[in-house]
Amino acid sequence: SPPPHRPGKRQHRKKLRTRLRTGKGEVTTPGFRGIDTEDDAVDTTTLSGCFAHRGGVSDKSSSGTLPLFTNAKIFGREVVLKLDIIMEMTLQHISLPYLSSVCRDSSDVNKHGDHGRPTVYHWMLENFCDGGSVVVVTVEPRKAKHRDVLILQLMVKEAIFRPGPSYHVVDLTSREKEKQSNCPCRSSTLAATYAHPRPTPANFLPAISAMASSYRDCFPHCNLTHSLSLPWRPSTYYKAASNSPALDPYCTRSQRVSESTMLPFVSNRTTLFTRYTPDDWYRSNLTNFQESNTSRHNSERLRVDTSRLIQDKYQQMRKTQADSTHNLGERVNDIGFWKSEITHELDAMIGETNELTDVKKKLERALMETEAPLQVARECLFHREKRMGIDLVHDEVETELLTEVDIILCCQERMKLHLDKAIAQLAANRASQHELEKDLSDKQAACRIDDKCHHLRNTSDGVSYFRGVERVDAMVSVPESWAKFTHDNILRSQSERAASAKLRDDIRNLLVVTANEMWNQFNKVNLAFTSRVAETADAKNKIQIHLAKTLQEIFQTEMTIESIKKAIKDKSAFLKVAQTRLDERTRRPNIELCRDMAQLRLVNEVYEVDDTIQTLQQRLRDAEDTLQSLVHTKATLEHDLAVKANSLYIDQEKCMSMRRSFPSTRRLVGFC
Repeated sequence: SPPPHRPGKRQHRKKLRTRLRTGKGEVTTPGFRGIDTEDDAVDTTTLSGCFAHRGGVSDKSSSGTLPLFTNAKIFGREVVLKLDIIMEMTLQHISLPYLSSVCRDSSDVNKHGDHGRPTVYHWMLENFCDGGSVVVVTVEPRKAKHRDVLILQLMVKEAIFRPGPSYHVVDLTSREKEKQSNCPCRSSTLAATYAHPRPTPANFLPAISAMASSYRDCFPHCNLTHSLSLPWRPSTYYKAASNSPALDPYCTRSQRVSESTMLPFVSNRTTLFTRYTPDDWYRSNLTNFQESNTSRHNSERLRVDTSRLIQDKYQQMRKTQADSTHNLGERVNDIGFWKSEITHELDAMIGETNELTDVKKKLERALMETEAPLQVARECLFHREKRMGIDLVHDEVETELLTEVDIILCCQERMKLHLDKAIAQLAANRASQHELEKDLSDKQAACRIDDKCHHLRNTSDGVSYFRGVERVDAMVSVPESWAKFTHDNILRSQSERAASAKLRDDIRNLLVVTANEMWNQFNKVNLAFTSRVAETADAKNKIQIHLAKTLQEIFQTEMTIESIKKAIKDKSAFLKVAQTRLDERTRRPNIELCRDMAQLRLVNEVYEVDDTIQTLQQRLRDAEDTLQSLVHTKATLEHDLAVKANSLYIDQEKCMSMRRSFPSTRRLVGFC
């Protein structure tokens, strides 16, 4: 039996309805915090049957009392409404701790409840103007004696508020009402209406709160009568469940299952079901007889049609085979024509390639012959770098040698360039020759195969089945592209032959020009060497004359130095006597140490002898300096003489001896 209602409940509803009708329910929103549906979405499965949908609203609410809202005020994106009439409904109860699943912070429950004021929680529902849900929350504070005014706050996005969706009311009261509620849809999700799509659970089992409060009672038992027209038949065993299966949260109102149409659980059935009826058995036999008659009729008609088809196809196959044989014969003739064209062009290309190869060899020999003159010129420059002192001069010989090196290098560069062209042209000729040979080989193989196919008959040996060969399309050309391919190969070969002939003429002209240039420069260098050798020999002779005079002067200076040294040695004896006398006179006793004329004269004598010695020593130093200068001049002349002798040896003996041999013009143009 349902629990009794609390006394005075109707009076309280009447009082609340009166207060809302008089406008006392209109409030503003400062101080209240909204809950966004994206961040704080409420899992409505935890509220079970706490939402009342249109089916749960009495006839009075659907007979003209809707809409519930009047005097809508829009402040930006918030709409504050005043309830005009509260509709009659079946109140659903839920304990106070469920507020923690609705609110972001469960501590807000006591924020205003301790002072006797109502606590309002609201959130925004998406797509409000397109069929969303309105939620009215009424909270009874813990220490209040009666519920206060009912407040409704809506959050809309961009559109102007239009009432029209289904309205849902939630009454959150104390925990005691949870035990006293007798709602028939309590603890069942079949009758619940969700404010927004329920998110997919992360696990299979429901939340603990849902298991503790919602899935508590069993679905009412209902016996099924035995029927053969049932659209379903169990194919496996089921375990008896103590809760009702939940519907898909996305189902519409028309898709919800009522209790009268729900199938009972397997554990509640009292009768077994058979598989077929006698009518099914008779119908099966009749169907088999009809299928047998139809099959025999179709088989007879198929035999007649097949016999006629065999004759027609045989004649068609003979005609098709004759056409194929004729086409193969024409194909063999076409291949033979192009074979002859390729053979003629291939012979011409082989001859041109051989001639270009001979010219290339001559060019290589000429290039090798230029290495000897280049090496001689570089050796001359290297030897002339060994000249000493002032003879290491950038003279005409060195200028002509550098010019000769540049000319030889320039000739080598042109030869190498034409040699690279010849190598590339030979590669192109061989590539064209290879293409012609490959094309000729392919045509010979194709001609042999097509000729064999042309002579094949139904009675020939080697005829067999090759299943699926007709589906293999390995063809890479058509007759037009096939003929164009061979024609292009011939044109390419002709073009390469013309380029090869032009290159051969260019190489022959280059060999003659380079040989003349190198010979002319070789003669210029030899003339410069002859002139330089004569100049160096003349300078050497003059140095030898000056060296002889310097040696004579050195001898005279040495004799003067010896005489000065002898004079200084002679004056030292006078100095010794004077200083000895002065030293002895210093030993006179007492008053006898008198500065007399003898003392003064001895002192003057010492000074005179010393001045004489100093003068002679100065003369000696001057003579030695002069001698040193003469010796230095002698060394310079001797060094210069050695330098000139070395230069003559390098230019006359080393360089000119190497330049006596130079490749002939015949060898420079590539002939042996």
